[in-house]
Amino acid sequence: MSFPAPPFSLSLPLPPARLSSLEETRAHEYPLEDRYRIVALDEPGEISTEDVIRFWEREGAMPEPDEAQRRVEEVGLVAVERDGNVAGVSTLYLARNAQLRMDLWHYWTFIGEAHRRSNLAAQLIFTNRDLLEERFVTGVDTRAGGVLFELEHEGMRAYFNKALWLPADFTFITENEFGDHVRVHYFPGATVPE
Repeated sequence: MSFPAPPFSLSLPLPPARLSSLEETRAHEYPLEDRYRIVALDEPGEISTEDVIRFWEREGAMPEPDEAQRRVEEVGLVAVERDGNVAGVSTLYLARNAQLRMDLWHYWTFIGEAHRRSNLAAQLIFTNRDLLEERFVTGVDTRAGGVLFELEHEGMRAYFNKALWLPADFTFITENEFGDHVRVHYFPGATVPE
């Protein structure tokens, strides 16, 4: 099955920061460390699809080469160390969620082992969420009313066990067949199915 390309051109600038108490809390509690940058995959002179695939191979994130080739088409934002090495990757694809009867952006993040004690996972989810939300609110891309992800990490599920997960602003909706928490963030103005 083929999914559409990521919902944004990586050569576009990230949306301007909106000021809210939630974002101020997020910036205070989860600042991006100086040794990292978050860039779009197609940003000129930055990271290539080959860099991402090598990162996944090195980290054992994609057991099948064919899967890596397919999934690299879904990559949007990449966390990069100041020396240019990939530290984390996020992917997005558009799919219908049967439980909610809505099209949603399905989100996945993989952080390299050496960087898992950083806040890169939080920064990638915040940045992707804000970018998609900005595109929805401005009418640039209204194909999905929100973002959904499945929290696979057992320790994170135990630590972040609140129904409303702040400051990420994702709400618990169920567990999948593997016991992973399924969480959703709705964009402002999104409507429920009739």
